[in-house]
Amino acid sequence: MDIARIDYLFRIFITALAVIFGGIQFFLSERNIWIDAFFVISMAGVVGYYTNFLAIKMLFQPKKGKVLGWEGLVPKNKANIAKSLGESIQNNLLAPEIILDYV
Repeated sequence: MDIARIDYLFRIFITALAVIFGGIQFFLSERNIWIDAFFVISMAGVVGYYTNFLAIKMLFQPKKGKVLGWEGLVPKNKANIAKSLGESIQNNLLAPEIILDYV
């Protein structure tokens, strides 16, 4: 099973879990501490998962062009990121002084 399929199934599972516990909590006449706890935990999982999912999508996609006026931050700034990464490696990893210290 590939990671995309696992991710898709997890999204369905966590969302269904929150809906089920929310429905149980709504229709129960008396409060149940366990149902409340599972509802809060499942909702926290849903909110946390989808905010992380959205953040990753906003960073990396779309890879080509703009969709609704938005271009992924990493593809948009790839030249600056590459330059900064190259300078950092040159100064902090491959500097002659550092190499001589290890030799």
